[in-house]
Amino acid sequence: MDWIFDNVEKFFPLLIFIAYAFSAWRKRSRKEDEDPAEGPETAERVRRIQEEIRRKIVARQQGKSSPVETPPHPLQREKPAPASVLIPPVVPIDAQRTLFVDEEGERDRQRALEENLRVA
Repeated sequence: MDWIFDNVEKFFPLLIFIAYAFSAWRKRSRKEDEDPAEGPETAERVRRIQEEIRRKIVARQQGKSSPVETPPHPLQREKPAPASVLIPPVVPIDAQRTLFVDEEGERDRQRALEENLRVA
C-alpha cells in the first residue's frame, strides 16, 4: 500500500484517463436514452422528400426526365436593376513622383517642439 502512495505520479495519468472515459460513456448513454423529438412537420417533410426521390428514380429508369420543381423561396425577390451607375474615372498615380518637403519649415517645426519639451 505504501508503494502506491509513493508512486502516485505513475497512477495519476491512468486515473485521469479512467475518469475521462467514464464521463464520455455517461454522456453517450444519456444521448442514447433520449429520443430525438420528431414533430409531425419534420416527419411530413421527410416523407415528401422520400416520395420525390422515388419519383425521380422511377422516371430515370423509364428514360423520362422529370422537370425540376423548386418552390420559390419566400425571401428571394428580384433585385431592381440599378438606374445608371456612375463610376468615377480611374486616374493613374505616378509611382516615380517625388514629394517636396519644405526643409526650413520642417526644421522650424522641430525646433519649436524641442523648445516646448524643454519648457515642460
